[in-house]
Formats: sequence, structure tokens, C-alpha cells
Amino acid sequence: MGRGPAMVRRPAALIPRFPRNAPDFIDIPSALGCATARYRTRVHQFRARNISLARNPGEPNCRLVRIHNMRRTITAWATLLLAVAFAAAPFVTEPFQGYDGNQLPVPQDSPPIQPAGWAFSIWGIIYLWLIVSAAFGLKSRGDDPEWEKVRGPLLIALAVGVPWLAVANESALLATVMIFLMAGGAIAALLRTPIFDRWTLRHPVGLFAGWLTAASFVSLGATAAGYGLVLGPTGWAWVCLPLALLVAAAVQSRPQVSPAYGIAVIWALTGIMVKNAPAGASPGIATLALLGILLIAALILRPLATRLLARREG
Repeated sequence: MGRGPAMVRRPAALIPRFPRNAPDFIDIPSALGCATARYRTRVHQFRARNISLARNPGEPNCRLVRIHNMRRTITAWATLLLAVAFAAAPFVTEPFQGYDGNQLPVPQDSPPIQPAGWAFSIWGIIYLWLIVSAAFGLKSRGDDPEWEKVRGPLLIALAVGVPWLAVANESALLATVMIFLMAGGAIAALLRTPIFDRWTLRHPVGLFAGWLTAASFVSLGATAAGYGLVLGPTGWAWVCLPLALLVAAAVQSRPQVSPAYGIAVIWALTGIMVKNAPAGASPGIATLALLGILLIAALILRPLATRLLARREG
């Protein structure tokens, strides 16, 4: 069986030595009978924190093995510290219950664009997963160049997010600007995540970015309606919900994007649908949210359907 695309920059015999001065790559066929599969077995004998495995997108029969060094960078430390500070912010800030009448000329009492209250429980998962990801990155991917690409924009999102609750309790307009900055940083970080370390990097960042995508347009709709700009609360919901779906669909359509991104968007849309579904609410908004759920779900499932079809044809 062939060995797949050549990515080896060092002799195969040197792979188990794990040089610490730079990461290294090698393709290993998954067939257990070939010679290079023995090196795969040898790799697994070393500490798991020094390596990561992933399927090679260009060659389904091969695995990519990444060898990491253990130096820790300032950005790795900063990511962990800011992730902890971000998660601690709700404990040192007044609870945020939405923008009140002191912030907006036209008070917004539960606007249609805002999800049901239970939907915000996703923050607990986001906080914990970001901390676990940052701690793993510091310990095991200290100066990995692929992780470093992600840390830059992620640091921007976290740094803006730490004071966001305090700002949101004082200024809806400034909080809206800040949450769009957070969403932009998180999406940029997500699009830079490598194929390795899905559960420790790509998925937590994806969940964070997906929720912020929805939350940023929720904030925009509530703030615009609160300032009485042309449309009322329902009108701004009809504007902001399609915009959120457009951004979410564009991101989820990118190759190798984590399904956690779309799942977070679906969670927010479900909260909007449930809130607007009862009689006397906004059934049109609930229907639009349902259509958005189906769209994002289809985009999440499309790569899986493509792989299953390719296997069947093969």
C-alpha cells in the first residue's frame, strides 16, 4: 500500500526521538501490515502530550502525526490567564439581565431577537472548555506555531470579553461594538485552527465563536430598537436574524470548520424559536429561526454526507 504524500523532512528512524527544536510531520498509512505502521506503534509509546494525530484530508488512508516541543510562550500564558479572567467575570460583576431603560431611550423588555433565558446557560460550557483548552495548550502545545496562529485573535476576543459584562450594564452601544469585536476575533481564531487537536482547540473555539456570532446580532437588534432607529423590536429582529444566519452560514461553509460553531448557533436559534413560538408572540420570527436551524444543520451534516457518499462510490 502506498505511503501517501511525502511530508517527511527527517529519516523515519529519527521520528521517535521527538526533536524539541521544531515540530515535525510524517504520513503513516493506517494499514497495520505495512512497515511504517510499526513507527506508528512506536510513536504511541511516548508521552501523548508530545504528539497529536489526525486524518490527512488529502489522503484518507494516511494519518498525520505531529511532533511537538514543549517550550511555553508569553501568548500561551496570556491565553490561559485571560480565559480564567473571562470565566471569573460573572462572579465579580453585577448580573446582566439585558439592557435596561437607563441605557436605552426606548426600554427593551425581552425583544423578539433575544433568546429565551435558558439558552444563556451555554456560557458555562464555553467558559470551562476555553480554560481546559488554554491549560492543555500551555502544557502540551506551548510554542506550537499552529496554536500560536490561533492565540493572537483569540486573545483579542478574550481581552475584550473580560470587561464586557461591566460595560453592558452601563452602555448598550459600547457593549454592542465590543461584542462584534469579540465575535470577529473568535471567528478569526476558529478559521486558523489546525486539523490537529480538535477537542482541545478547534471545538472549544468553535463553540465560543458560534455563540458570539448569534449574540452580536442579538445585541445589535436590541440596541437599534432601543434607540428607535426606523424599525421597532420586531422589525429589527427581521433584519438581524437573517444577517446572523448569513454570517453563520458563510463561516460553517468553510472547509474543516468545527461543527461546534454551528451547534452554538443552532442553540441560540432554538432559544429564539421557543421564545417566539407561543400564541401572541412573533410566530414569523419563530418560523425564520426554525428555517435557520435547518440551514445550519444541513451545513454541519454536509461533509459527513459527502464522506459517506465517497465511501459508497469507492
